[in-house]
Amino acid sequence: MSSRGATPLQLIAAATPLPPSPTPMDTTRPRVTARRQISPSVAVASHRPRVILPDFWVAEPRLWFRRAEAIFRSEGVSASQQKYDHILARLPNDVLVTVLDLVDSLEDTATATNPYEQLRDRLVSAFSPSKWHLANRLLQHPSLGDQKPSVLMDKMLALLPAGEPAGVLFQSLFLNRLPEHIRDHLVAQDFTTIRDMAAHADRLWAARNAEALAATLAALRLTDRRRSVSPTSSRRSSPGHTPGRRASPTFGPPPNKRFCHFHHMFGAEARLCRAPCAWQAETPGPPVAYKQPCRRRPAAPSLRSPFPLQFFG
Repeated sequence: MSSRGATPLQLIAAATPLPPSPTPMDTTRPRVTARRQISPSVAVASHRPRVILPDFWVAEPRLWFRRAEAIFRSEGVSASQQKYDHILARLPNDVLVTVLDLVDSLEDTATATNPYEQLRDRLVSAFSPSKWHLANRLLQHPSLGDQKPSVLMDKMLALLPAGEPAGVLFQSLFLNRLPEHIRDHLVAQDFTTIRDMAAHADRLWAARNAEALAATLAALRLTDRRRSVSPTSSRRSSPGHTPGRRASPTFGPPPNKRFCHFHHMFGAEARLCRAPCAWQAETPGPPVAYKQPCRRRPAAPSLRSPFPLQFFG
């Protein structure tokens, strides 16, 4: 194209070089994707165990530490310092004050050995009930109530001081809290262990409850049967009633009522009234025609002559 007849736009387009054509993609080579590099600190933080301890149980610290150690094992926490940190963060303020001297000594000593074990032993010895307190609670334990005998035995065994065997004294305390019918059966038996005694007591307790339940259901059925009987059945059994014969309706005033039968049944819409009735005196309105009570008609005169017949010859 000559530059003489070309327009300015054509001259600019001719002077601009064309971009290079893209090279075709090589599909034979595997595609490499960039992987995200995770720093070691982030990796350690992502695998950090999540320990959630329950609230500190002041009444039974020994059982609470057993639960805490089970959680530590499940989460893989084995270092004594880590256990100490978790326990210390979970203690309430009033409990933390009682072990403040131990905490200060462990914090001041950078190389303290077994801080978790020291804190655990201190809390257990400070808050665990004494053997005299347990014995007093065992002597004052309530009776069976509505629980199973085996549950009662478990609660009483929890109050038994450590190292004390469940001997004759304990069995006597357990028997005294059972009902008399169960206690009499257990005393006559010879059991190998106290668990066998509790299992036999459970069977007697279940059988007694089943009998009581059956008696209660029978009483309820009898009550329902009595309620379902209609009032007419009592009239059928009354003397002087003829079965299969309906009683004739009465149109006299109902008993203990001030109104007659018509006003008692129909109220203000009654068109008839029968004395005695207090409707006209107590209720204003148009007068109602009184209906005379039915009277027996006089007997027809007899055709028989009152004079004896006389025959004349």
